[in-house]
Amino acid sequence: MGEMPNFTGAQAARLKHNFHTQVGNSVKSALSVERRQKWEEHVRSLTVQGHNLALAAAEKQDLVWKSFMYDLKQGTLKFLLNAGIDTLPTAANLKRWKKSASDLCKLCRGRQTTDHVLSICKVALDTGRFTWRHNCVINYIVNSIDDKYTVYSDLPGHTAPGGGSIPPELCVTSQKPDIVIIDNHMKAIHLYELTCPAERNIDTRNNEKSNKYAHFTTDITHLSCKVNCFEVSTKGFLNTRNHSTLNTLHKFVKPGITKTQFKSNISALSLTASYHIFLCKDEPTFMEPPFLLPPLVTKTKTVIAI
Repeated sequence: MGEMPNFTGAQAARLKHNFHTQVGNSVKSALSVERRQKWEEHVRSLTVQGHNLALAAAEKQDLVWKSFMYDLKQGTLKFLLNAGIDTLPTAANLKRWKKSASDLCKLCRGRQTTDHVLSICKVALDTGRFTWRHNCVINYIVNSIDDKYTVYSDLPGHTAPGGGSIPPELCVTSQKPDIVIIDNHMKAIHLYELTCPAERNIDTRNNEKSNKYAHFTTDITHLSCKVNCFEVSTKGFLNTRNHSTLNTLHKFVKPGITKTQFKSNISALSLTASYHIFLCKDEPTFMEPPFLLPPLVTKTKTVIAI
């Protein structure tokens, strides 16, 4: 057995310092993991309550809201802030605040929460409110596509020959992806499908739509085909994956429309349409307005990067 090393005072002090540093780092790491777990549990509870602003902060996602929210009209901004912390005057909140005896939706008799008004109520769905919001976003995107590409959608004036959004010579189908962009130069077709769900349902809806339209990548043989499903929430939230998808879509957009402007308008259109839907939450009939115009324009070359 070898002899024990004889450390000098300076060496011993250095070893002691290194030991305490390693122990300290280990303790900090363990506490960091514990704090992260507790924060994630807190975030999950906030998500159930509809507090998507806290969710986005926890995920360290850059919200498109940051670049435009204070350019919104006062009523829309107030709606966004109250929707984000679940303080809108829904029937559920009015009952919780002891200002009403009922928490039921006047249209369908379900419990009227913010998410119920914006994405669940069957009467709102059947009267076309959610479809109108969805189509406001699609209309903006379709009209933003550069003329050097061929674009189809199921909106009036933009359908493919024979109806629908996919020309029958490419694929005979009854399905109608929201946006079909044909790049004849690259011999490629790009299908984009939009959903406007509540924040907690973003990934679920993406999986559903991706599975629904995946067959086009092999059914369309004349051109290279790519399917892109994306979501902008009822409150205008875009997660990291959807930012990436919209970056690919922006490549087809007319010159002069910046990426920030493009994504900000998509977010703002969904949010603004949701505000109108909320204002009509107790109306049994829905007089569908014209498609909303893009609320935001690029004022200067200095914009906040997303």
